[in-house]
Amino acid sequence: SSNLFNSMKNYLFLFLATRDSFYFWYLLYLPFITLTATTTNHYSLFSYLPNEYLKEWLKIHPFAWVTISNLMVGLFANNFLHLSAVSPNLKKILNVFLVFFGVIIPVLDIFLIIPHYLLVRIFQPASFLYVIYLLFIGIYLWRRKIEKNAIFYVLAWTGFLSSVVVYFLTVNGYLPYTYITRNILYLGVILETLMFAFAFANRINNMRTEKDLMQS
Repeated sequence: SSNLFNSMKNYLFLFLATRDSFYFWYLLYLPFITLTATTTNHYSLFSYLPNEYLKEWLKIHPFAWVTISNLMVGLFANNFLHLSAVSPNLKKILNVFLVFFGVIIPVLDIFLIIPHYLLVRIFQPASFLYVIYLLFIGIYLWRRKIEKNAIFYVLAWTGFLSSVVVYFLTVNGYLPYTYITRNILYLGVILETLMFAFAFANRINNMRTEKDLMQS
């Protein structure tokens, strides 16, 4: 928790110093993906909430808040990879995912429009497809040399996608439920955060280089 707090503090400082919006979206993404990972492993931080009604509501309607991490990471990807400028068509497809996770899934869950077990069957493959698409965007921009930082983005999402695949295979009974497979999402989040830390450092170095060139 202290590492998460320090990371969020650093990203908040970077956002205030540079005003780059992708720091802001990643800052919001981190706590929600951590909350999702802990809850799926039955270590829910909601147990510390003082309000029993809110605690029970969040337990009954998990997709009302789990999808927030999906929404934030999509907004982060859009800003980090400059999709509006470099590939509007890729952004349009991303927007479909954002509406799906940001509006449709929460509404279906909150108003109990479809049974929870069916919502799980929809959410799991949709999330898997979403992560693959986010990875595809990075690979496409990297291979075409459109976005310089795309390589870090690809490495980050490759690690996280691998953890998601292992987790889904585990919860659906295709892999044994062990200490490693149970906690694989934590490893994926750690690898992802580490790669993006390198990406942010590289971006700052590039900004300094460009500034020096302009002043010389």
